Amino acid sequence: MVTTAVTTSSNSNRSGGGGAYTGIKDIVRFEKEIKKSKFIAIAGPISDEQSAQSFLSQVREQLESKLKF
Repeated sequence: MVTTAVTTSSNSNRSGGGGAYTGIKDIVRFEKEIKKSKFIAIAGPISDEQSAQSFLSQVREQLESKLKF
């Protein structure tokens, strides 16, 4: 089952028209096993480079503890 956690926003002040975008509101995780291989997708809201680095560190720690690298 996939949970949708997105938000849509519009910014008409951008040059070049358009300006609508879709962002992620909450952390979403999806796992699928295909032919004994496990695929994991994790997405979350990111506002800047520092929050991206923090998010990646959290995900890495969770996966390492779960998979015991």
